[in-house]
Amino acid sequence: MTSKSVAIEPVHVFGQAAEMEHICEIAERYNLHLVEDAAEAIGAEYHGTKVGNTGEFACFSTYATKNLHTGEGGFIATNDDEAAASLRILRNQGQKGKYLHVKLGYNYRMTEIAAAIGEAQIKMLDNLIQGRIKTQAA
Repeated sequence: MTSKSVAIEPVHVFGQAAEMEHICEIAERYNLHLVEDAAEAIGAEYHGTKVGNTGEFACFSTYATKNLHTGEGGFIATNDDEAAASLRILRNQGQKGKYLHVKLGYNYRMTEIAAAIGEAQIKMLDNLIQGRIKTQAA
């Protein structure tokens, strides 16, 4: 840690959660933000809680090789309403409303086709994860 440290980004990988209890203690001790990288752990749990619920933000990937896939892309989760509103503006080319640009933004909107592919898999997520676990064990 240095005086320039602002955040910790624990990585949940291969469907396994990082050791969040200890990481949270460090974040609190040094007054650091906590951003979970859950790209490879959609559906994973840490002590009965799904990953992505501990930090201020959690980043998930829906690339074709992930547990929940849409071909490309991902999403961010947060329980901070103000941050969520800001992220929605950023992902929609900086628009707060139709043609009302309030900041520089990007086109990070998921296509409707990709969303439909992902939505169909949500109901099957636990089975998809169990299938991956069985495949890795073999």
